[in-house]
Amino acid sequence: MSKQPPDYAVGYGKPPLHSRFRKGISGNPQGGRRRRQRLGAVLQEALDQPAAGEGARRSARHQPTRREAIIAGLVEKSAAGDLPATRLLLELDLKTELAADPAPHEEDDEDPREFLKRELTRIRARMEANGEIEPERA
Repeated sequence: MSKQPPDYAVGYGKPPLHSRFRKGISGNPQGGRRRRQRLGAVLQEALDQPAAGEGARRSARHQPTRREAIIAGLVEKSAAGDLPATRLLLELDLKTELAADPAPHEEDDEDPREFLKRELTRIRARMEANGEIEPERA
């Protein structure tokens, strides 16, 4: 670019000529827009980072992650008698068990329709016993 004219005032909205965008050169040389990460990915990344502070299990080989520190704190609170922490811990345990091992069936070769009939009968009997529905008339 050319030199600044002597009467050119540099200021708000008037950058120096040498620092302006040049014609034909992109203002974003790296390419497209930055991609936004999903919330789940951001959460996973944050939980997998090393935990700060002193920990009982901290050693040269193993530095606990934030995820491990959170679970350890939850277990400690639960062991100390904190009922909400105990409830949350038991719910987490149940969810992880269900995710890891699907519910066992009595027979793998069983017809799904028979299983469904048996489960509906069991649920109906429980609801009748609790008074939620009227007993079925024969």
